[in-house]
Amino acid sequence: MEWPSEPAALDRPPSPSPLELSVEHAINNHFNELNLLMSRTTEDGEGNVLAVVTFPKNSDAIACNGSRWQTLWLRMSFPTLVGLNSSKLNAMFDPRRQERMRRQLGMETLPPGIDYVLDFTPPTEGSELADLTAALWLPKMVKLWFLAGHYCPEEILESGHLMSIWDKRPLASRSVAAMLALGHDDACRSLLQFCSMDRSEWKPKDVPGIVDVDPEAEEHSNYFPTFRRIPDYCGIRHRVAIMRVLHAINGNGLLLNSAARMWTVAQVAIHLEIPQVVVDPVTQWLIAPPNTKFVEICPERSFQLALALKIPSVLIAAFRILVSELAVDYAAPDPSPKRPALTWAQRRRDDYGDLPSDPVEYASHAFFERITGLLEMLRSNTVFDHIGTGLKEWDLLKQQTSIVHEQGSDELKTAHGNLLQALVGAFHNIIQRCLRENAPLGRLATLTAAQRDHYISKHERDSLGHLYENLSHSQRALTPFFWESLRNQSTSNPSGSGPFSLSTYNGYAIRTYADKYTSLWRSANLPHPDFQPEPASRSNHFTKRLNEFNIHQFETEVFAALTSLCYRVLGKGYNEEPFQFFLSDHLLLPSLTSPEMDFLPIWAGGLDDGSGGVFQAAIPPAEMGPSEPGPAYHTGYTIPTTGTRTTGTGTRDGDGDNTTMMDDDDDDRVGGSIYGVSELGDHLDRFEIISVRTAQTATETATVPSMDVEQSVVTTTTTSSTGLGSGLGRLNLDPGGPNRHRVVAVPSSEISSEEGFSLTSREDGEYADAMYTQPAEHQAAGRALARYVDGTTPDTNTPGTSESGGASSSSSRRGGAAAAGGNAGGNNKNSGYLDTDNFMLEDDDADGGLKDLDDSDDGSSTVGADSDYDMV
Repeated sequence: MEWPSEPAALDRPPSPSPLELSVEHAINNHFNELNLLMSRTTEDGEGNVLAVVTFPKNSDAIACNGSRWQTLWLRMSFPTLVGLNSSKLNAMFDPRRQERMRRQLGMETLPPGIDYVLDFTPPTEGSELADLTAALWLPKMVKLWFLAGHYCPEEILESGHLMSIWDKRPLASRSVAAMLALGHDDACRSLLQFCSMDRSEWKPKDVPGIVDVDPEAEEHSNYFPTFRRIPDYCGIRHRVAIMRVLHAINGNGLLLNSAARMWTVAQVAIHLEIPQVVVDPVTQWLIAPPNTKFVEICPERSFQLALALKIPSVLIAAFRILVSELAVDYAAPDPSPKRPALTWAQRRRDDYGDLPSDPVEYASHAFFERITGLLEMLRSNTVFDHIGTGLKEWDLLKQQTSIVHEQGSDELKTAHGNLLQALVGAFHNIIQRCLRENAPLGRLATLTAAQRDHYISKHERDSLGHLYENLSHSQRALTPFFWESLRNQSTSNPSGSGPFSLSTYNGYAIRTYADKYTSLWRSANLPHPDFQPEPASRSNHFTKRLNEFNIHQFETEVFAALTSLCYRVLGKGYNEEPFQFFLSDHLLLPSLTSPEMDFLPIWAGGLDDGSGGVFQAAIPPAEMGPSEPGPAYHTGYTIPTTGTRTTGTGTRDGDGDNTTMMDDDDDDRVGGSIYGVSELGDHLDRFEIISVRTAQTATETATVPSMDVEQSVVTTTTTSSTGLGSGLGRLNLDPGGPNRHRVVAVPSSEISSEEGFSLTSREDGEYADAMYTQPAEHQAAGRALARYVDGTTPDTNTPGTSESGGASSSSSRRGGAAAAGGNAGGNNKNSGYLDTDNFMLEDDDADGGLKDLDDSDDGSSTVGADSDYDMV
């Protein structure tokens, strides 16, 4: 049996290309959707709600199929509309509004099966029309986006600058599909010339980019046809978009074949408070490659849209681009108070609306500070201590420092210091060399130029190299070029030598410094502690084992840490990008796990819950717990003011009693109260004692730092010909724990009984009364203050009355204080200081009460940590 022969190749019709098939599919969908919208009548479909959109009577606008736009009808389901939880839709079911809409539509009698009529026709005047017009006003890039369906990028975009399988970017060098970008406006102005017959307007062609008409390029003067110049706002487009949203509610599908249609439909849904209806179609339009270029070219509008529709992937991508670009502006030597119209790479900025707290600005500041902080770390003298872990050779040099300086020769000390200085200096030279380098050349330069061709017209475009030269060093650190150059420094030469081996410092090779020090260390035969970067035990005994510094191992460790740092900054190798970037190789994007992402809403992976707390400074710590419930925040210390500190200093003579007081200026503990310590006894286990014995003269004005909210001043002035008074100490709260105290003990026989001390308020009247009111009564310091000032105990006297029954004004308080000091001093006139038995210490018990050392309460006075007095 013979099979019939195949027809000759010339007899077979040619197979259509994939491009032609996609174009035909896009055109058919465009016309089918128009026919569906315009063919509906009041009888078609199911539902007891009739939705209506009317058109102006004098309008001559026609659709692409040649039909005039007339009233559109759609039957809908009442439960479906109510289930959308839209206040605007639910308000349309109000009986009065129903009556008014029927009267306006001339429908006193409803069609069979219809219970409600909803007129969705936009208003023709009033504030609502103004708001709608502003929301539906098309951004410039939205009107130009049809050019993305014509523009054919260069092939280099698809392979990336690494030319590896890991850097492939599928569809990056393709035009955006006609199904997404080439749909015509609803008010067609082509007179059917291009819509139904000329297929060239639905295919890629030669255009200079996604830019407006270039006045200097005559060869491209006709690439922008008249019918593509659509108005910023169009009432016809608005009305048809409303009907498209209503069809989407009915489940009929939503065709978004142009940027103008996508933007209008999204804004209509947002206005009707039903964004959930269009979220999926809009998301698909934005993330379908290569249409993702819209987000990269117009991140402001993408951010605005994604924030309103709650699209996390698009919001994060646009946010990262905006933060990166704005951070470079903040790093300028003379930053502008307003955002420049162009980014540093000449992308024209747009607007994303007004926000109560702008997350882009906050994140840009944080990103700028974080990256410049890293740069300063790399240029600091302690760079090897902070660049990363695993620098064993550097740790070895630091371990040898004490041995060299204690037991080494002068030559060894000099060699050791020169080596440390040379290593740090050579590394700084590498950083500076990377900062001074120009923009990359070769393939990466070609790639970035092809990316910028998308959105910068030829007559406005400047080379990226020239733009990069104008950036400061801080700005260059906010681009990927600096970090790529720094990462490439770790690549060894064919000879096996790295940057350190080839570097010089002060005219000598780094290897020379290392070899000299290693030779001297070996010949010195010095004892060295067992070197363990991560010791398993606390032993630190000396042995004779030599530990020689190895420059090659040091270089390997440093650049391994540097490479890891660069990868973290560049965001490579840690997580996959959920969004495909095609045009952002010139931007240093914050990684998905960076702290800048915290400013995003919670639904986008950030920490913004709508309260605004993420944009505020952190609440100061309250180690003792808040003092009371309510809107006011108390740290537990409630100290009112701040001041300056000037301290007396001296030298330490020994571990016995003959020691001179030293009060370090950087002591940030909370304290400053004066307590007797001669009778501490068994209570010493709760205190850290700093002995202070002999001083010729000392004048101390102590500022007592408190928590971050409120502070107080305790001024202590003690002058004596032989030294400081005894039996007095300062009680400080140690950072190690909320109940850890520190007492500074001073000699017991140096102060005269005539001097004593008095505590006086700095203010009279209402300020003093208010100061005595705080802390709250349940706080220990508050009761101590009240006892001393008022000379009363809570059980026997009323506030504001002295023991003698006198009124407690500010002056009487000072008098009572002096009297108390005199009475206390009378029991120990030989020693000349107050009876320490009557000074009370803050108890560590949970109740926070005050007790004497013998656990009794005799009602005597004390000065709490919150005092604000002068001591004489």
